[in-house]
Amino acid sequence: MGRWGPIFSVTGCAFYLLICSIFFCYGVSSQKTRSANRNSNTKSRQGSTTANAAARSLDQYAEISDCTAKRIKFIKYAILEAKSLLEAARAPDYGHMPAQEYLGAQLRQAWEPTYESKLNEVFKTAADFISSKIEGLPTPEIYCERSQHPLCPDPRRISYDDPIVVQHSGVDDNDMAGVSFTICKAFFRKRSLKNTLGQARFCLRSNDTWHHQKALDLDFHENRGLWFAHAIFHTRFVTKGMVEGFHQGSFKKRRKMIYEWPHHDSVETEYNSNHWTLVVNPWTAKKLALNYPTDADGAAALGSPTNYALYALAQYVMEQLGDYPYGPRHYSEPYRDFYRPGDAGEPMCPGWRDRPDPQY
Repeated sequence: MGRWGPIFSVTGCAFYLLICSIFFCYGVSSQKTRSANRNSNTKSRQGSTTANAAARSLDQYAEISDCTAKRIKFIKYAILEAKSLLEAARAPDYGHMPAQEYLGAQLRQAWEPTYESKLNEVFKTAADFISSKIEGLPTPEIYCERSQHPLCPDPRRISYDDPIVVQHSGVDDNDMAGVSFTICKAFFRKRSLKNTLGQARFCLRSNDTWHHQKALDLDFHENRGLWFAHAIFHTRFVTKGMVEGFHQGSFKKRRKMIYEWPHHDSVETEYNSNHWTLVVNPWTAKKLALNYPTDADGAAALGSPTNYALYALAQYVMEQLGDYPYGPRHYSEPYRDFYRPGDAGEPMCPGWRDRPDPQY
């Protein structure tokens, strides 16, 4: 080996031991880091799970029974779509067209001083109600219509009535105990919000002005999420502020602003026709919003859950499409109900086919 052999041997061993110790320390350190990361991730997941449990939305905490697995998925997805609508309406902007056409905000100088704050509370409470379980409030119960429910519309014909029946267990307006939603068979014939918006975006890419007009017509945007939002506005807990009453015209009598389901305000579809129809679509909702809420013949838009729900839909569609859905023009068009695919008349635009309904 020569005289340098022992030196190289000792040096090589020392170098080898140094490298081994470095890798050993790195391995231990990496293991500790990975272990710490796993613990951190576990704690993070646990914290997230705890937070989600505390903020479960209505689709997660409501008790659903008498429904098939497929229908439960439809219901839960409709709740999520209603949640999107109600979040868009959480803080109403009374200067925008949706509030003026559906809430009568252009007349708010004639509102009683408490109306605006009550209305703000209604929309905030609706968004809170569907977003998370409210402490102290009984768990809502959701049922599917099995045999023909006396308050459900006939699913065999085109109907413009509510497809969700809202009922409370107590008779007193101030009794917040149990609320139940009966989902009528007609509900499942309606489209999803995702499909109506998808069709509108598709039609807006057309060069046809007529297609654009129909894409921005709320009559073409009826969907399951809208009707679930509408049901939320029929619950006592959400609209309790508007049930306190208001002055009725010059008589100064106190009456309820909102009546429980299935009450709706009514309007004359033609001037002095003495023909009254329920407010359950955009045309009649816009006409109702022209009435002063102090008129002797009704509570106007502030007494109509339909107007509240359509305001939320109009606000959301406007945000999603970047343009206000100004149709139907009730002042220049004859009375008409929601458009439904398959009805007589043209579709929103040709070439569109609904996508499979989203699954929860």
